[in-house]
Amino acid sequence: MSLVTFLGIYFVRQAGIDLRVVGIAFLLENLSRGLLAPVFGALSDRAGRRPLLLGSALATAVILPCFLLVEGPASLFAWSLALGVTGAVNMPVAGALLLDLAPPERRQAALAANYTGMSVAYTLGVMPAGYVAEQGYGFLAALSAAGAGPDIGLLVPPTIPATARPRSTP
Repeated sequence: MSLVTFLGIYFVRQAGIDLRVVGIAFLLENLSRGLLAPVFGALSDRAGRRPLLLGSALATAVILPCFLLVEGPASLFAWSLALGVTGAVNMPVAGALLLDLAPPERRQAALAANYTGMSVAYTLGVMPAGYVAEQGYGFLAALSAAGAGPDIGLLVPPTIPATARPRSTP
């Protein structure tokens, strides 16, 4: 997702959208991500982690390259909202999966290692993302869409067991 950092430049320079509108669209993306994360966390308790994570990965691989179709504020807001919705799945569902897989005595360490790894990846990911953006936005879209291949491959062999927890009733 470090590639999204450089899309503001594309929307302003290539698509000709006002900088303030781009900022509001990115705010919409982040608000939708934050507001919907608890919804998807609760849904993963019922539907399982794997289907939500795979669906989110596939949706992101399809939606992210669609930035090339953005021509004005309306399509930018639609793209930002769609990207925010797909992004809302990742953090709570991946965290829940991590907690499901980690032994109870190692959960705190697992969460800390995961958070540290994500922080380092986001920090270091900006450098290669900037290089990719510099090569051209078509290359950026192709690289983003390339993520669909591994995601589709994950649909075939069920490697992550469904981890829906049964609801406890009082």
